[in-house]
Amino acid sequence: MRDANETTKQPAVLNYNIYSGYDVGISEEVVVKSYASIVANSRGIRLSASAIEPFEHEAQDIYYIIDWISKQPRCNGNLWCQLFSFSQWAATKKLYPALKTIIPKVSGATGIDFPHQNGIIANFTLR
Repeated sequence: MRDANETTKQPAVLNYNIYSGYDVGISEEVVVKSYASIVANSRGIRLSASAIEPFEHEAQDIYYIIDWISKQPRCNGNLWCQLFSFSQWAATKKLYPALKTIIPKVSGATGIDFPHQNGIIANFTLR
């Protein structure tokens, strides 16, 4: 989403999450502040033919999404990410040069959406 009257290259804000349709209102607020706004959902959401596999593809997918956005003719090459939970940290696992900051919306909640091995919560996450 972008202001139709804007003719200069703009920085972009990526809203990436698994909650399909959640960020439309946030995108409108971002555009008013002279940023381009992009909403992307995890694999398996909306028209995706892939299965939903939490934590498996976020780092790679977000990297490629940022790559695509940063190369668009209307983007000035700077990108900020508003991400949910695990995705915010996945974006920094394979850091793309155009990514200037992450804006965490929700941090992981132990036992709910925090990765743990074999269903067992690690003691250090309980802090």
